[in-house]
Amino acid sequence: MSGKFKYQNLIRTRREIRLLELLPTSHHLSKFRPACRIFHASLDENPSFLALSYVWGNRSDTTIILVDKRPFRVTRNLFEAIISLRETEKSTIWIDAICINQYDDEEKGWQVGLMGKIYRQACGVLAWLGTPAENSDTVMEYLNVLGGKAEVCGLHTGPGECMRIWRAMTTMPSYMDDPHNVVFKIWLDGRVLPVSKYALERLLHSISGWESHNQLLPIAGLKRLFRRAW
Repeated sequence: MSGKFKYQNLIRTRREIRLLELLPTSHHLSKFRPACRIFHASLDENPSFLALSYVWGNRSDTTIILVDKRPFRVTRNLFEAIISLRETEKSTIWIDAICINQYDDEEKGWQVGLMGKIYRQACGVLAWLGTPAENSDTVMEYLNVLGGKAEVCGLHTGPGECMRIWRAMTTMPSYMDDPHNVVFKIWLDGRVLPVSKYALERLLHSISGWESHNQLLPIAGLKRLFRRAW
């Protein structure tokens, strides 16, 4: 393995971004830790990719992935997201912490300005909600149904209204009534909202807590339930 990963400059006039090709688990570089190839693409040429939205997590808790065969340090939360994203086939994805040079303030400035277009132009947006918690699979499935019911009833969100919606549903599982439950944390600390800001018109997927990590479950109902004006 060679030295530390080094970024190549992006061409601003071409509205270039970096994309990651995640190597499948079967690849020899990806057997022990996530590995990917990084390349440049112009948004003007409509590249095909997915975008990941996630919480950076504790920035002092980091680990290593391989980018172009070189070590690259990421937060533990992102590492876990990438582990769950790996498929048996290659996949192309945009992740801000890796695709934007975090040590180049000038690049960060204009790349952040493109983020709205990046999310809108992506084939899909994936939301990493953290590692699975107890009942998380059932909770997310229930929210998908609940969001549709809330929309049909014309209900909008707010902390009080969310609790009222929960309690109004006669089929509500008992663990959904706990305001400290992971579902409420997802909404209250804004872990879903960054996707909503840029991708209200996109189909939102979640990759958190599924029994089969390569299965992406649509949670459009969650998007509808947790609607917010920006």
